[in-house]
Amino acid sequence: MALDVHRVTSAEEISALLGEPVELARGKKISRLDGHCRDLIARSPFALLSDSTGLWIACTGSADLLLLVPSSTGAESPDAGRLHLPGEVPRGIAAMPDGTLLISSWTARSVYRGFHDGPFEPVITGLESPADLDYDSRRKRLLIPLLTGQALAIFELAPFAPSLPPR
Repeated sequence: MALDVHRVTSAEEISALLGEPVELARGKKISRLDGHCRDLIARSPFALLSDSTGLWIACTGSADLLLLVPSSTGAESPDAGRLHLPGEVPRGIAAMPDGTLLISSWTARSVYRGFHDGPFEPVITGLESPADLDYDSRRKRLLIPLLTGQALAIFELAPFAPSLPPR
Protein backbone atom coordinates (compact mmCIF):
# COMPACT_ATOMS: atom_id res chain seq x y z
CA MET A 1 0.00 0.00 0.00
CA ALA A 2 1.59 3.26 -1.10
CA LEU A 3 1.44 6.27 1.18
CA ASP A 4 0.04 9.48 -0.23
CA VAL A 5 2.39 12.14 1.15
CA HIS A 6 1.68 15.86 0.93
CA ARG A 7 4.30 18.43 1.80
CA VAL A 8 2.85 21.56 3.36
CA THR A 9 5.27 24.47 3.41
CA SER A 10 3.22 27.56 4.21
CA ALA A 11 0.45 28.83 6.45
CA GLU A 12 -1.68 29.41 3.34
CA GLU A 13 -1.45 25.71 2.42
CA ILE A 14 -2.46 24.70 5.95
CA SER A 15 -5.45 27.06 5.81
CA ALA A 16 -6.46 25.63 2.43
CA LEU A 17 -6.39 22.10 3.88
CA LEU A 18 -7.86 22.73 7.33
CA GLY A 19 -9.69 26.04 7.14
CA GLU A 20 -9.12 29.09 9.29
CA PRO A 21 -8.44 28.56 13.02
CA VAL A 22 -10.79 29.91 15.67
CA GLU A 23 -9.65 32.99 17.60
CA LEU A 24 -8.40 31.04 20.65
CA ALA A 25 -6.31 28.76 18.44
CA ARG A 26 -4.95 31.72 16.52
CA GLY A 27 -3.80 33.32 19.79
CA LYS A 28 -2.42 29.94 20.92
CA LYS A 29 -3.52 30.56 24.46
CA ILE A 30 -6.42 30.26 26.81
CA SER A 31 -6.93 32.20 30.01
CA ARG A 32 -7.69 29.17 32.22
CA LEU A 33 -8.21 25.43 32.22
CA ASP A 34 -11.98 25.05 32.03
CA GLY A 35 -14.00 21.86 32.51
CA HIS A 36 -13.51 20.90 28.85
CA CYS A 37 -9.71 21.15 29.18
CA ARG A 38 -9.65 19.18 32.44
CA ASP A 39 -11.85 16.48 30.90
CA LEU A 40 -9.57 16.24 27.86
CA ILE A 41 -6.51 15.90 30.11
CA ALA A 42 -8.22 13.24 32.23
CA ARG A 43 -9.10 11.21 29.12
CA SER A 44 -5.62 11.38 27.57
CA PRO A 45 -4.70 7.71 27.32
CA PHE A 46 -0.92 7.70 27.46
CA ALA A 47 2.47 9.38 27.45
CA LEU A 48 5.11 8.28 24.94
CA LEU A 49 8.89 8.11 24.84
CA SER A 50 10.95 6.64 22.02
CA ASP A 51 14.55 5.59 22.57
CA SER A 52 17.01 3.03 21.22
CA THR A 53 15.19 0.26 23.11
CA GLY A 54 11.78 0.88 21.57
CA LEU A 55 8.61 2.80 22.31
CA TRP A 56 7.79 3.29 26.00
CA ILE A 57 4.13 3.91 26.80
CA ALA A 58 2.94 5.12 30.21
CA CYS A 59 -0.76 4.16 30.19
CA THR A 60 -3.08 6.50 32.06
CA GLY A 61 -5.92 4.03 32.59
CA SER A 62 -3.91 1.10 33.94
CA ALA A 63 -0.80 2.93 35.26
CA ASP A 64 1.32 0.41 33.36
CA LEU A 65 4.63 1.08 31.63
CA LEU A 66 4.73 -0.82 28.35
CA LEU A 67 7.60 -1.39 25.95
CA LEU A 68 6.96 -2.03 22.27
CA VAL A 69 9.91 -3.03 20.13
CA PRO A 70 9.38 -2.37 16.42
CA SER A 71 9.79 -5.27 14.03
CA SER A 72 12.30 -4.82 11.21
CA THR A 73 9.93 -6.74 8.92
CA GLY A 74 6.89 -4.57 9.66
CA ALA A 75 5.11 -7.38 11.51
CA GLU A 76 2.98 -6.54 14.55
CA SER A 77 5.12 -5.89 17.60
CA PRO A 78 4.30 -7.96 20.66
CA ASP A 79 4.37 -6.45 24.12
CA ALA A 80 8.08 -6.57 24.99
CA GLY A 81 7.59 -5.68 28.62
CA ARG A 82 5.05 -4.45 31.12
CA LEU A 83 5.54 -2.95 34.57
CA HIS A 84 2.90 -1.51 36.91
CA LEU A 85 3.83 2.02 37.96
CA PRO A 86 3.33 3.49 41.44
CA GLY A 87 0.81 6.30 41.73
CA GLU A 88 -2.04 6.67 39.27
CA VAL A 89 -2.69 8.54 36.05
CA PRO A 90 0.83 8.90 34.62
CA ARG A 91 1.03 12.06 32.51
CA GLY A 92 4.60 12.41 31.33
CA ILE A 93 7.69 10.33 30.69
CA ALA A 94 11.28 11.44 30.11
CA ALA A 95 14.63 9.69 29.81
CA MET A 96 17.62 10.66 31.92
CA PRO A 97 21.27 10.43 30.79
CA ASP A 98 21.94 7.70 33.39
CA GLY A 99 19.37 5.36 31.81
CA THR A 100 16.57 5.99 34.29
CA LEU A 101 13.08 7.13 33.40
CA LEU A 102 11.08 9.90 35.03
CA ILE A 103 7.30 9.55 35.13
CA SER A 104 4.91 12.21 36.39
CA SER A 105 1.67 11.23 38.14
CA TRP A 106 -1.23 13.68 38.16
CA THR A 107 -3.17 12.04 41.00
CA ALA A 108 -0.13 11.22 43.18
CA ARG A 109 1.14 14.80 42.60
CA SER A 110 4.62 13.32 42.20
CA VAL A 111 7.44 12.47 39.83
CA TYR A 112 8.83 8.93 40.04
CA ARG A 113 12.26 7.78 38.89
CA GLY A 114 13.49 4.29 38.17
CA PHE A 115 15.23 1.98 35.77
CA HIS A 116 13.26 0.54 32.84
CA ASP A 117 12.48 -2.63 34.77
CA GLY A 118 11.75 -0.87 38.09
CA PRO A 119 11.41 -0.16 40.85
CA PHE A 120 10.16 3.43 40.57
CA GLU A 121 10.47 5.72 43.58
CA PRO A 122 9.13 9.24 44.22
CA VAL A 123 11.83 11.87 43.76
CA ILE A 124 9.58 14.96 43.80
CA THR A 125 6.26 15.15 45.68
CA GLY A 126 3.56 17.72 46.41
CA LEU A 127 3.21 19.04 42.85
CA GLU A 128 -0.05 20.58 41.70
CA SER A 129 -1.15 18.86 38.45
CA PRO A 130 2.22 17.73 37.04
CA ALA A 131 1.72 17.17 33.34
CA ASP A 132 4.28 16.23 30.73
CA LEU A 133 7.91 16.71 31.69
CA ASP A 134 11.28 17.05 30.04
CA TYR A 135 14.91 16.95 31.11
CA ASP A 136 17.22 19.71 29.90
CA SER A 137 20.53 17.83 29.71
CA ARG A 138 22.55 20.96 28.93
CA ARG A 139 21.47 22.74 32.11
CA LYS A 140 20.80 19.50 34.03
CA ARG A 141 17.28 20.57 35.01
CA LEU A 142 13.91 18.87 35.04
CA LEU A 143 11.05 20.99 33.64
CA ILE A 144 7.48 20.19 34.71
CA PRO A 145 4.45 22.22 33.60
CA LEU A 146 1.89 22.49 36.41
CA LEU A 147 -1.30 22.87 34.41
CA THR A 148 -3.90 23.94 36.94
CA GLY A 149 -1.37 26.16 38.68
CA GLN A 150 -0.40 27.73 35.35
CA ALA A 151 3.27 27.48 36.30
CA LEU A 152 6.50 25.77 35.30
CA ALA A 153 8.44 23.94 38.00
CA ILE A 154 12.19 23.59 37.49
CA PHE A 155 14.28 21.14 39.53
CA GLU A 156 17.90 20.06 39.66
CA LEU A 157 18.04 16.33 40.30
CA ALA A 158 20.72 14.51 42.23
CA PRO A 159 22.18 11.29 40.80
CA PHE A 160 19.72 8.43 41.25
CA ALA A 161 20.41 6.08 44.14
CA PRO A 162 17.46 3.65 44.35
CA SER A 163 16.66 2.08 47.68
CA LEU A 164 16.36 -1.29 45.87
CA PRO A 165 18.71 -2.53 43.14
CA PRO A 166 17.29 -2.76 39.59
CA ARG A 167 15.58 -6.06 38.77
